[in-house]
Amino acid sequence: ETMQFSRKQVVVLGAYSFSGKTSMLAEWILWWCIQCNKKVLFFSMEMPTEDIIKVLISKVVQIPQHTVPTYIRQHPETYQLILDKLQKNLFIVDKNSLTLDEMADYVKLLKSRDIMIDIVAVDYFQYLRNVNTIEQQDATARQMKAFAKEIDVTLVMLSQLRKSSQSSEANGRFHEPTQADLMGSGAIGNSADFIALIWRPALNGNLSPIEKEEKKYITMFKITKAREVRNGNTVFQLKYDPETSRLSEYVEEL
Repeated sequence: ETMQFSRKQVVVLGAYSFSGKTSMLAEWILWWCIQCNKKVLFFSMEMPTEDIIKVLISKVVQIPQHTVPTYIRQHPETYQLILDKLQKNLFIVDKNSLTLDEMADYVKLLKSRDIMIDIVAVDYFQYLRNVNTIEQQDATARQMKAFAKEIDVTLVMLSQLRKSSQSSEANGRFHEPTQADLMGSGAIGNSADFIALIWRPALNGNLSPIEKEEKKYITMFKITKAREVRNGNTVFQLKYDPETSRLSEYVEEL
C-alpha cells in the first residue's frame, strides 16, 4: 500500500539472484488480483506456470511450498476454488525470450476478448529477447514507458542486480544496493516511475554463522525512486515465514 501504482507507469523491482524477487512479486499479484480485483498478465520467463501456481497456492493457503502437491491431492475441491478465483484475474504466459512488442500483442488479444488488463508483470528484463548489448538494453528500456502508455497498463518489470555489487564496502559494511546496481543499461532505472530494490542481509560475508542464521529469513525492501510515497517510509524489513510461505513486515524486538 506504500506505493500506489497507476496506469501508464513503469515499476522496476530489482534483486540479486536467490533474493526472493519472484516470491515478492507473487505477494503483489495476490494483492492485485484478490484485494484490488485487478486483471494481471504475468510473463514468467524463468518459472513454468505450474510452479508459479504452486507459489501462489502456498501463500493463499499459508502452507510450506513443498507441501502444495500433497494439499492439492487431499483438498482437490478447495484447490479448484482457489484456482478458479485466481484465473478470473490472472493470466500467465511462460514463454521464453519474448519482446515487449510480442507482449503487447497478448494484451491486445485479451482486449479483443473483452478482457482489459490493468497490470503487466514481467519476470525478468534480462530474459527478454535482444537485450545482450548496452545499446539493445537502452532501446528496450526506453520502450518500457511507451509500452505502458500505448496499451494503458502498469508495467512491472523485474530486473537482476549486478552480482559484482553484492560485496562488502571498504569500511566493512555490506553494500546496500542502489539504482546504479541494476544490471545492464542505466536506462532501465531512468525509464521507471518507481524503483524498489530487495536484498537479503544474511548474504553479508562479514556476519558470523549465528548472525546469518538469525537473519536467514529477513529481506530488506527499499524504495529508491518514486513519484509519491504514501506514508513517507522508504525502507522496510520483511520476514519470510517458511511455514506459511508469506512475507510480512517485521520489526525487531528491542
